Amino acid sequence: MTVVLVYLLQFLVTFFPVTYASSEKYGGFSEPHLKDLRNRTKSLFYHGFNSYMAHGFPYDEVDPLTCEPASRDYEDIHNTWKNDAMGNFSLTLFDTLDAFVVLGDKQGFERNIQLIRDTYQDFDIDANVQVFETTIRVLGGLLSAHLYASDERRGYSIENYDGFLLRLAYDLGKRLVLASENKSGVPYPRTNLRYGPLKVPKSLQKEQCTAGITSLILEFGLLSRLTNDPIFELISRKTFLNMWSSKTVLGLLPMTVDARSNIFTDQITGVGASIDSFYEYALKYSILFDDEIFNDIWQESYKALLMHSQNSIGIFTNIHVSNAAAAREWIDALGAFFPGLLVLAGDLKNAFDFYTVYFKLWNTYGAIPERWDFSGFRWNYAYRDSKPYHPLDSLPGMSVEETKVALMNDAVLLEWYPLRPEFVESTYFLYRATKDPFFLRVGEAILQRFEKDFRAPCGFAGIDDIRVGTRQARMESFVLSETLKYLYLLFDPDNDLHTKNGAAIFSTEAHPFWFDDKLK
Repeated sequence: MTVVLVYLLQFLVTFFPVTYASSEKYGGFSEPHLKDLRNRTKSLFYHGFNSYMAHGFPYDEVDPLTCEPASRDYEDIHNTWKNDAMGNFSLTLFDTLDAFVVLGDKQGFERNIQLIRDTYQDFDIDANVQVFETTIRVLGGLLSAHLYASDERRGYSIENYDGFLLRLAYDLGKRLVLASENKSGVPYPRTNLRYGPLKVPKSLQKEQCTAGITSLILEFGLLSRLTNDPIFELISRKTFLNMWSSKTVLGLLPMTVDARSNIFTDQITGVGASIDSFYEYALKYSILFDDEIFNDIWQESYKALLMHSQNSIGIFTNIHVSNAAAAREWIDALGAFFPGLLVLAGDLKNAFDFYTVYFKLWNTYGAIPERWDFSGFRWNYAYRDSKPYHPLDSLPGMSVEETKVALMNDAVLLEWYPLRPEFVESTYFLYRATKDPFFLRVGEAILQRFEKDFRAPCGFAGIDDIRVGTRQARMESFVLSETLKYLYLLFDPDNDLHTKNGAAIFSTEAHPFWFDDKLK
């Protein structure tokens, strides 16, 4: 047993007499208390969004520290950290449209839709963008907003709405689907919105990931069914099924592919970055469109993870796809979504077991490190004098508590935290399933951290290094479209999305999707 896991298990034993039940209406929180939490979360959202509109719009983002508009890096085309998502198309506005519905702000919803009508006729923009990020943030935002604007059953339909959001989504979809015109059969990871994928430098078109290949099917499937143009769903479905057919005998898929040769460039798999939404969209597509084939894919792929990836304390580890040997003994921040997905799949036990690991990370660092090593074997302090380090020992010149901090800091492999939503997402889903007040307390702690430590002059700044607390000069659109949206929904038991009338599937960007015959 490694040092960190010993500390983790000791903590869990004393902290988690969780009951999964409560006799009180809102899991131990009074309605006035929940209302206060909702109002504070809503205030945070408007602080971020209004800061963007005042200082960032029509650019993609706003720098939360300087209040300067933030756009793509025109000098360095290889700065994918910025350029993959920033397409010079008011990213934050598109990504947050349906958040106003979640907050119950119909006027804000209609006002911002009118702003888009006045500003955008199409996406004829000379910008190289990542297909995956643009699909989940912009196309997904348009589709969800169109559903709310057009479906009178949801209570947010707009009088005399003519479907222009769907026409914009269709224009964008036609530009994104061109990325599938690759002789290898693997979609290009990036495309130019005006000129197509062949205008993107070849150096940006080599590495593709499993999530990027398979995670277009929900948005593309919905776009096809709403527009009666089957091409989007046909292409994305074929691509997904082709990828699934490449699984190993263990039922596992590697994370990365060479888009030029259609050859896997690694033999590692897990549930985090580069493969996360493959699992997510297998299950969610099967639910949204009642598809037995994709339900079977989810069942088979999850069974493979339980058999080969899950370790003895519930962590889904990174393993070799052919022999299930332990490969990389870390988990990443994106993997924190998986407990929430397991709630949707009905596996509460494994959802909670995996969630507790991320909770411990949050409780230790006040954030979720982008990557964290749970093995203990790489640490500078793990061995002394060729003897195993005992968990109750203290390092020279340190107390036991100081030793614990030193070891935990050394386990941080990637140190930043850009206010990602995945941990909040799983907190929300676990509360909805269990009504246990513990998850409300976690949400309240996250809210306090936003108010005290993450808030900035023009929005919210993430953390460059969680070990020392340095600020990150960026507020990505998912902070408003996902993180604060899930936090608000956690505190709003009577939200329309929690009723039978409001039943929906959340996209990987937290955009509510639904579909039935009345929408055809």
